[in-house]
Amino acid sequence: MKVRVNKIKGTQIFFSCENGDAICIWKSKAEPTLETTYDVELDINGSISDLQIPNPEVGEYFIHAKLDYSTINGRLESVESDGMGFLRLSDDCLIMIETGSARLSEGQWIKLEIHYSKLVIYGL
Repeated sequence: MKVRVNKIKGTQIFFSCENGDAICIWKSKAEPTLETTYDVELDINGSISDLQIPNPEVGEYFIHAKLDYSTINGRLESVESDGMGFLRLSDDCLIMIETGSARLSEGQWIKLEIHYSKLVIYGL
């Protein structure tokens, strides 16, 4: 996923991407540079059942920041037998996430509300 770093506050990063903007934690060895675009891997520390909020926007990928939280809307591509899910956040971004106790089906649209401390990016 390509992100542009807009603001840096310690390890807290405010970034924008093709689907919106978010707040997260930067976990790469190299320090981020303001106004620079990076290829990153996005990781969500939590399960869908813990982070899911109602009324996803069907057919629309987005990520929006508000205060200390980011709201992400994506489509569940698949769920493995061990409960690991694959959530598509954009045409070029697919992440692994635990489903927890949520009852989900492939193709389902999911909306998550994530505190910035649970949303982590790693520079590639």
